[in-house]
Amino acid sequence: MGVGAKQILYNIFQVLCDKGDEVIIALPAWNTFVELVKLTGAKPVLITLKPPFKLKASDIKKVITPKTKVLLLNSPSNPTGAMIEPEELTKIADLAVKNNIFVISDEIYEKLTYTQKHISIASLNEKIKERTITVSGLSKSYAMTGWRVGYAAGPSEIVAKMKALQSQLLAHTSSISQKAGVEALNGDQASVVMMQKAFAKRRTYCLKQIGKIPSLSVNEPDGAFYLFISIEKLLGKKYTTATAWAEALLEDEKVAVVPGEAFFYPGYIRFSYAASDEDLVEAFVRIKRFIEK
Repeated sequence: MGVGAKQILYNIFQVLCDKGDEVIIALPAWNTFVELVKLTGAKPVLITLKPPFKLKASDIKKVITPKTKVLLLNSPSNPTGAMIEPEELTKIADLAVKNNIFVISDEIYEKLTYTQKHISIASLNEKIKERTITVSGLSKSYAMTGWRVGYAAGPSEIVAKMKALQSQLLAHTSSISQKAGVEALNGDQASVVMMQKAFAKRRTYCLKQIGKIPSLSVNEPDGAFYLFISIEKLLGKKYTTATAWAEALLEDEKVAVVPGEAFFYPGYIRFSYAASDEDLVEAFVRIKRFIEK
């Protein structure tokens, strides 16, 4: 257990990676993944996915080299909400085992899925389980962002080294957060089900609203609570980048979105529907007004 999933990921990369190692990451991706790899001296090897942003074993196979040490998976994904298809997950597991590659599986959105059931790669068989470190936390499914509780499970030798590293960085997440975490994981899960249903409803609403704006396009997310929206048709002389467009939207209409550049994927914005129904209705009124100016 650590102070959020980000700190857990830092521990894992520091334990597994050395200078010259390669870590495979699919884009678009949470930028922290790439920066954590760089901190170890290892090299991020980036796979740029096309819509619908579903990672396949064939994508990974193309970039494997003798220096490949780690494959990072994030399913459901931030920022796209895409999930790896079950048959592809099995192929990816076989590929990792065959090539002696460690897998870090960030599954923090595992309880927030809509189109398919979440499958943890470590659950497929003992061989991949022995090479996988599974990461999760309480910020998303339990809306406990400020409590800073992250955790991981994996081979005992790797976890022991992670604990040794953590003991020199910090003691632990607060005892209050630990108590809250135990209750979140072991207590009544009705609130999680209620939250998932609310997100599913908001997801449907947001997709419908985007469908009414011809200049926007989006792939239906399988999980998480994000829409990764293409604004490529809106970019040109006035706004040349998604960053410039997002800044103008914030300045003019007070709607906050994250530009795709933050996920190494220009031409897109990430829109979160982890907001009230009322706020989402107002957000689309303002976005439509901004586009039509």
